[in-house]
Amino acid sequence: MLNKFVLSRKHDRHASSVRLISQEFLYMRRSEGGLGIPNLEALLKRQRLQLLLQFITAATAKGERNWTTSGSEVLMLILPRTGNRHALDFLTISPLRHGEIINWRLTSHWWRVTWTWWYKIRWDITQRDLPSGDRVLYNLHQPIWYHSDPDLHFERATRSCTRQAHRRCIGMVPEPQRSFRLHIARVFRIRSLSDFVRSGSSWPSQTDFVSRLMDFTLLSTAPGLQIKWLRVLYKETTQIVERLNARSIVWPASPPLTQVAPYLGCTIGTKTFLVPAIPRTALLGVVWQPVMPAKPHPMTTHSRHVDDEQITSFIKHGKHLRKILLPVFEDLQFRVTFRLLPLRARFWFLIASNPRIQYCVRDGCNAIETEQHLFFDCTLASRLWGHLNQVMSPFFRTRPTWLDIVLAKKMRLRGKWKFHVGAIHDIWDALRTAALHFIWKDRNRCLFDERLPTPELPALSAIFTTLEAHIRFFSRHIYERDQLSALFMIVRVMKSYSLPGLFTHMDTEFTADFHGCKWLEREGMAVPSQRSLVRSPAGTEVKP
Repeated sequence: MLNKFVLSRKHDRHASSVRLISQEFLYMRRSEGGLGIPNLEALLKRQRLQLLLQFITAATAKGERNWTTSGSEVLMLILPRTGNRHALDFLTISPLRHGEIINWRLTSHWWRVTWTWWYKIRWDITQRDLPSGDRVLYNLHQPIWYHSDPDLHFERATRSCTRQAHRRCIGMVPEPQRSFRLHIARVFRIRSLSDFVRSGSSWPSQTDFVSRLMDFTLLSTAPGLQIKWLRVLYKETTQIVERLNARSIVWPASPPLTQVAPYLGCTIGTKTFLVPAIPRTALLGVVWQPVMPAKPHPMTTHSRHVDDEQITSFIKHGKHLRKILLPVFEDLQFRVTFRLLPLRARFWFLIASNPRIQYCVRDGCNAIETEQHLFFDCTLASRLWGHLNQVMSPFFRTRPTWLDIVLAKKMRLRGKWKFHVGAIHDIWDALRTAALHFIWKDRNRCLFDERLPTPELPALSAIFTTLEAHIRFFSRHIYERDQLSALFMIVRVMKSYSLPGLFTHMDTEFTADFHGCKWLEREGMAVPSQRSLVRSPAGTEVKP
């Protein structure tokens, strides 16, 4: 749907549609100036991560059988058979590197996809954020055979064609040496680097290391070959221990409890949350971050003076518009401001097939159909705005410009109306969006139904009928009783400055409410009668 109605196709010679907005603005939050469209892939990742965190929490409970027991047993079947392994060791293994070492065929598609997504997450907090002493102890108790952390890998000799030596985990060796290492890991129950060391001693020498791990019951491997392979293993593990600065550490007589869950987490403000206690509200930010756009914001196309403050102001004002306007009117204002309408000026790549594809749909108009031309400068639009400016002239100090209309700016009011700024701006928002909506509908009727443009008076009648519906909604559902008097007075002033025949559907009792009359008398602001008004041509200010 996004590709069809928003992004469409890229500009090319054979395309019949146009990209309305850059893709980066689709998933940005509305508060940041984007469209705020939910990313379905990110939502699926959040759901999988939430279930995985629940699985980690339940699987770490010892001596209890729960809904994670069967899943833990399946994970134990697919993981390499090493000593003291745990089902959650899969969180430290890369699912993209070890191929047939991991029995993927025993898992479901859900587990394979979730495992891959987990591996690709970039956490705010990792084991590198631990204090140096705690970080060393943490790494010494991690599953060492197929860990994905490069700090727990050994380096081969540097080759001349590469800058850095390639690192591998100690389980990634060719057969039959790999099977031999997994065998001693099962027999001597070796899961981490700490299992190579006896309690109360430091890292062993090569002789002690080899003599401890010799298995004379393994008839398939000669003792001499075992010694050779154990020396290679000692060299690799010693390299990792020296990288961790842990060779001189003395292991305690009673080893600490092994931490099954990895040390990973995220930050929200000043608070830190570790796996699996990640708040539900933070999961989406963990699995996905919107790409910041490299192109300028669409609102800056209307004027180079539009800055981030004005964009934020429009987004904030849009929340208010959604409360007081029908969705179709608020949506059109949003689309005009964000340049999401497929105007003819954007189909420049079809000029070869239709030379007048960019021009206005009105007969005899040779202007390019842009937002400003269609909604403000064209013949019908200019006449409509001339009369609407005349109706609002008693309240506004200046005439609304195109930027005031397209950016939905709040107008400066005359002195005696400043105390009723909320009601006046609500009426102006309804009147402005009703005019934009009618102009857009009339343009589509002329373009697709081949109808003639609507005359000025029927167009004004339709716009003010829409305004009357919104005003009735204001009086019944939004404004309190003590606010109605100001609304009544504003409507009476607008009716006095409008052309005869408009506001025809407005209820007589509404405009003649006694609360409004008493309020007028108390404020000393009499509403001019129809005969006392001096009419002037449309588009000029009227003075009583």
